Amino acid sequence: MYLPVLMIKNDMEAGAAVTVDSAETRRVAVATWLRAVAVCCLPIILAGVGCKPKPNAGGQVAAQVNGQEVTVHELNQRLANVELPAPELASKVKQEILDELIDRELLMQRAVDMKLDRDPQVMRAIEQARANILAEAVLERRAAGRPEPTAEQVQAFQLSHPELFAKRRVYELGQFTVARDGLPQELLAKLEGARSEREVEQALNAAKVDYALAAVSRGAEQLPMELARKLLPMAKGDIVIFRDGPEAQLIFIRDFREEPLDSEQARVNIKEYLVNLERQTVLAALVKELREKAEIRYLGEFERAAVADPSPEKPQDKPALPGQTLPSHVERGLSGLVK
Repeated sequence: MYLPVLMIKNDMEAGAAVTVDSAETRRVAVATWLRAVAVCCLPIILAGVGCKPKPNAGGQVAAQVNGQEVTVHELNQRLANVELPAPELASKVKQEILDELIDRELLMQRAVDMKLDRDPQVMRAIEQARANILAEAVLERRAAGRPEPTAEQVQAFQLSHPELFAKRRVYELGQFTVARDGLPQELLAKLEGARSEREVEQALNAAKVDYALAAVSRGAEQLPMELARKLLPMAKGDIVIFRDGPEAQLIFIRDFREEPLDSEQARVNIKEYLVNLERQTVLAALVKELREKAEIRYLGEFERAAVADPSPEKPQDKPALPGQTLPSHVERGLSGLVK
């Protein structure tokens, strides 16, 4: 479930455009990113490209590949992350995973034979993966033992966000992408009065503003939380304007339909969201603590930037929600609105 946060700059009035600053959407959820990298790279680290672990001392061996062992422990680690479609398929799934581990071992051995483990680019990737996994491990250790959200907390969240649950909508949106500096105040005033995409196009063409138009369908839970709340009372034909880096996005509400979210599924999603939000809070506090104790020096061009802005706001200072990065804005557009 996507439950991000967006900064809404103006109060919304009926029929008026709402201006949104999506800088917050670019603050990537660091812990989620670390976890994703760890999941992708952990097999490489465990395989130990170029540095095979010591022979198994007493543990069960599932297979041997050119004399190298694939252990039951490795197999069970992979199985722990697999949701079995049915209990009777457990044996088949286990065999398939073992074959995947054998294939990985064969590829790793070939890589070593080709001396790819000594390739500078590969070595940097391994070191980066190792650093990411260790950083994730520190976060996991700090967050361990935290209580899970209570039923009361989950219910309170659900009741306070009808736009995501009881009154959830699925929107059909048209998204115009323009250069951020291509929206002077006088043009924004014209866009506020537009009641169709054609009128938006005419206003942009008259102002000689280049733009790209894309269509997107999004449920309210896939939009930034504040934006979803603002959209709830809005009507077909209204416009939302938000900014992201050098670009600005004009979102035109083409249509929408009411699709309330099932209460049981809502509780599952809310619980996951609150757990990840707590992790982000832990991450922010941990990074702040470490930065305060560390000696950090910016060098070269980064030193000049630090002098120009001696106390920049750090991404970790504000918790980011899980999966909060939008794909590129709708896919460059609503991506900006949106893991």
